[in-house]
Amino acid sequence: MDILLLQEHWLFDHELYLLDEIHTQFCGKGKAVDSDSSTCDLFIRSHRGYGGVAVIWDRTIDQYVKPLDDGNNRIQCIEKDSITNRVEETMEILSISAKKCCAQKSYGKNKLKLKIWNPQIKDSLHQNKTAYKIWKDEGRPNDPDHPSVRMKKETRRVFRSEIRKEENQVKHVERDRIITANTQDKRLFYQLIKKQRNNKNIFINDLHVANNKYEHEEVIEGWHEHFKTLAEPISNTTYDGKHQDLCEMDYKAIKTICDQVPPRTVSRTELLEAIKAINTGKSEDIFDSSSSWYVITKKLLYKYGFSDIFQFLDNPPSKYEWKKLVQKKMDSYWIQRITHDCRFYSSLTHLNCDAFLPRNCHPIIDLKNDNNPSKGALSIGIKLKMVTGTYMTQAKRASFTKHESPTCKLCDEDNEDIEHLLLKCKILENIRHPFLKQLDDFLIKETAISFYNIKTDSRLQLILDCSKINQHQADIILNKKVEQNCELISRKLCFALHSIRARTIIQQKEKKKVKLKI
Repeated sequence: MDILLLQEHWLFDHELYLLDEIHTQFCGKGKAVDSDSSTCDLFIRSHRGYGGVAVIWDRTIDQYVKPLDDGNNRIQCIEKDSITNRVEETMEILSISAKKCCAQKSYGKNKLKLKIWNPQIKDSLHQNKTAYKIWKDEGRPNDPDHPSVRMKKETRRVFRSEIRKEENQVKHVERDRIITANTQDKRLFYQLIKKQRNNKNIFINDLHVANNKYEHEEVIEGWHEHFKTLAEPISNTTYDGKHQDLCEMDYKAIKTICDQVPPRTVSRTELLEAIKAINTGKSEDIFDSSSSWYVITKKLLYKYGFSDIFQFLDNPPSKYEWKKLVQKKMDSYWIQRITHDCRFYSSLTHLNCDAFLPRNCHPIIDLKNDNNPSKGALSIGIKLKMVTGTYMTQAKRASFTKHESPTCKLCDEDNEDIEHLLLKCKILENIRHPFLKQLDDFLIKETAISFYNIKTDSRLQLILDCSKINQHQADIILNKKVEQNCELISRKLCFALHSIRARTIIQQKEKKKVKLKI
């Protein structure tokens, strides 16, 4: 007998390796009811009729047997190799090699490339392609009155019309953005310059001023004429003549006063005395001036380390130098403040606060290396609660409520804290084992250190925040790549344990409600 079929073998997924140990002459492959990673044997242990299936074969024909992944966890398939299969595989290889060696027609070189896109363009393009296919299938008729020809032309016209509409819409949006932009928006300014240069419009070829046209070297004369016209006052019915006369009177009076009083040099002492004489209260003086802003500004400057603010009066920095200096001072202050204060919070023991940098993501919430950022964002919330000590375990719940027990509701063997949840709970071992095995294999490959050979505190730290593991065990040094991969694995582990734990507790509560009703 070469092949045996087994049903209801009562093995779980983590026990399937026992099929190879039944007899030295046989080997096998099987499936269990919990082969699906989302299923926990906690829910099926007491149900009858939920065993697995397996196929066992003689080891002498092992090289001709190939297990297949077809079917669910109640079906196990294998494929027995034969001469026919070998011949078909050889023919397939020869066919693929021949196709690669021969010249192939290239597709997609003339593919339409649009810089703009919207749902209307997508629909019209689809209709145009459909009409073209119909016209092609009907033998490419040339008669203008043929229905397929007319449909092809109409869909093409609609497609081009949608493109022009979207281009006009983009131009209107860009124009409104330029009109409403702030004069200090340097980013937009340089974007416009780059766009102009990309269109090869570096120089102005001609300039039209009034009815005159200036070209080449005469363009500068046109600019002179334009600004000269702007500087000359002209009569306009919309101008307020009375207000203009009052402004001219004020201008003449100020000019006369300034001409009568000769200018003098102001000393530093006089300037400091004038600053001290400024109103320091919140109430306004006779000139409607309040210096409450001055007091607040002074406090902020001293807070961020600007000890001698009067030095900026003698040597005022430029706008960019001042901005760079303020940003540097603020970053230095908050880095020192946060890293210092974090040491006094016991809930942040496992968080690497030294990794804090302004305007940069902490490694725990970094999604750059996550293949599924949307799912990773969901698991980040659970991981953050665990690493910051705000995750509500039974031990933490019991510290707030006297009527709650700190004992784990899953295994009923020990107090449930973060260490128990992540490393010790026996009920969650089947969920925990694949992730820890993956983490252990990766660490052995990259650092030659086994996850199971380090201390318990170091294991917990490696799961919660691996960037701080060196502070717990000095001989473990991880590079950035290893930290990123460890973080991805531990993030999935925390989310999986949380999901199963929450689901189990909810089911326990529902069972209690049913018993109370009975």
